[in-house]
Amino acid sequence: MNIFNYRKKRKQKERSDSFKQVMSEFNRSLSLFVDKEQLRANIISKLKKIISVEDIYIFLLNAEQNKFVAEKDTLPIGNFSFLTTCKLAFWLNINETYLDLKDNKEVFYFLTPPEQEILSSLKIEIVYPMRVMNQTKGFVLLPGKWDKTSYNQDEIELLSNLLDQASFALENASLIRQQKERLKKMYRADRLAMMGQLAAGAAHEIRNPLTSIRSTIQYLKKDIEDSDKKEMANGLIEEVDRINDIIQGLLSFAKPSSLQLENVDLNTLLDQSVRFITNTASKKQVKVNCKFAAEEVKIYADPGQLKQVFLNILMNAIQAIDNGGEINIDVDSRASSNLLSVGNAEQTITFRDNGKGIPRESLEKIFDPFFTTKQDGTGLGLSISYSIINCHGGDINIESTPGNGTSVIIKLPITN
Repeated sequence: MNIFNYRKKRKQKERSDSFKQVMSEFNRSLSLFVDKEQLRANIISKLKKIISVEDIYIFLLNAEQNKFVAEKDTLPIGNFSFLTTCKLAFWLNINETYLDLKDNKEVFYFLTPPEQEILSSLKIEIVYPMRVMNQTKGFVLLPGKWDKTSYNQDEIELLSNLLDQASFALENASLIRQQKERLKKMYRADRLAMMGQLAAGAAHEIRNPLTSIRSTIQYLKKDIEDSDKKEMANGLIEEVDRINDIIQGLLSFAKPSSLQLENVDLNTLLDQSVRFITNTASKKQVKVNCKFAAEEVKIYADPGQLKQVFLNILMNAIQAIDNGGEINIDVDSRASSNLLSVGNAEQTITFRDNGKGIPRESLEKIFDPFFTTKQDGTGLGLSISYSIINCHGGDINIESTPGNGTSVIIKLPITN
């Protein structure tokens, strides 16, 4: 054996041993992660060890939205996604293998212009499907290698072994997350239903004697001549009225008013809500920034009740902000901002503030009646808001970090 062949075989063996070590480490690490984002980061890290690329993009199936979406803030050319009905997904489903765009120019031209634009912008050469139980659950976009060489068969085989294992791990993590979310929503719904029944009973028992107390104070006040005592009587009536408002809130939470549904423009509702709090925001030097959809967004909703939700969220944000803060309202119109995403079934409204935030231990209780982080709060605003959004067939969630503000995300169905 000459020295050239010896070195070649030795190099191949070293490469093979290195690949085996990477696979072994990767297989061990799969059992350590149940979080989807951590798994995705781990997969990208391992891929970069075996393939000479600087960037790797993993798109995973979002079954609720019928899209393949990338991890947040990982794309250099904007936020976009691939519909499950796009031509790239169609080709991957039919052929059940990876796509080499350098060797399959005809497939590239088969794709739609937006798909071609995205793949060209990212300089993608390989599209590798992530399949589980004969279904495409995602795909990996691999750009050209930094050393300008083509992908060899050893790399493709290792890629196949690694991603086949990763696909099952990601699917398992996705199922675990879905189950946790379902249990969380079921627990929240059961807890709110039970509290609603208790609240309705308590409100009924309190309201009757409260009415009697108020009328008695008013009757006695007529015979009071001392101005200080009359002022005390007025103060008592005000406190009784405040209790009555709390009871009315309890009844609204326990038994929300029936919806008066109509076709309304979401942008208009939000604009009207912002106008209501303009003076309050100005007093605290809080700036409200609105990023609405360019076109009308029609939803079938009760405008009065939705404005109640928006006003409650905006007032909470203002109260959480020190002087000079800001609130950003973003209406996510994916149909206009994502090249390949059209026909959304729901609209997302996000309220972000840069206030003091909410401690993690409080987030689980944030929708519970009477739970509040404010000294003078009743703890009913968000509970009622949750009930209203739920009655509309939507969803409301809160994300917050102490010191970094709070985001309230509302999802509502869009009128077809």
